[in-house]
Amino acid sequence: MEPVIGLHKGGKFDFRTQGHDDLTLQIVAKSLSQTCRFTGHVDEFYSVAQHSVYVSRLLVLRGYPQYAMWGLLHDTPESVYGDHSSPLKSYLQERTNGVYRQVIKEIDEQVLTLFEPDLYNTKICHYTDDCREKVKHADYTMLYLERDALLAETKYLYPDGACPELHPGGEIRDIDPCFEPWSCRRAEHVFLKEYEDICNGKHLKFKRRYG
Repeated sequence: MEPVIGLHKGGKFDFRTQGHDDLTLQIVAKSLSQTCRFTGHVDEFYSVAQHSVYVSRLLVLRGYPQYAMWGLLHDTPESVYGDHSSPLKSYLQERTNGVYRQVIKEIDEQVLTLFEPDLYNTKICHYTDDCREKVKHADYTMLYLERDALLAETKYLYPDGACPELHPGGEIRDIDPCFEPWSCRRAEHVFLKEYEDICNGKHLKFKRRYG
């Protein structure tokens, strides 16, 4: 079997090559809006697209609007390989002696490269170590807050597990006072609108009120 997947609207993505003209932002939004967080183990469907919007907004609220686009697009590669749970990532990394993470890194770079012109033409800084750290921290903060809101009855909790003090504090309504899981259609629409707002500087309306 060739390492090629079909995309929405009839295109394809080949994991071996650098040319991916078929993978557009619209197709990414479609895929992420229909990909459920927490491997689907939630009472209501909650998409990676909604998560990505919140990561972007959290960066703005924390005073890092220049990283907003990176926050929005940080899970873009999951539109071609899916949303792997954190425990599975760690397990595969261990079982493959590091090969898993290297392969994922290569695919991530392929996909994110497609959107670099947009990232760099919207007054967004390059993906520096500081940017990477801030995006990762916002991503993990959302993991905690989403888990609290969506998996309240789960007995085996990650990532803090036996160390509740690792929780960053706060709740998901600090980012979205009207929080509720969005429909796939709404998540797709808001994701694309968020992208447009960042390009036009409208994301700055989210005043710093968190962290």
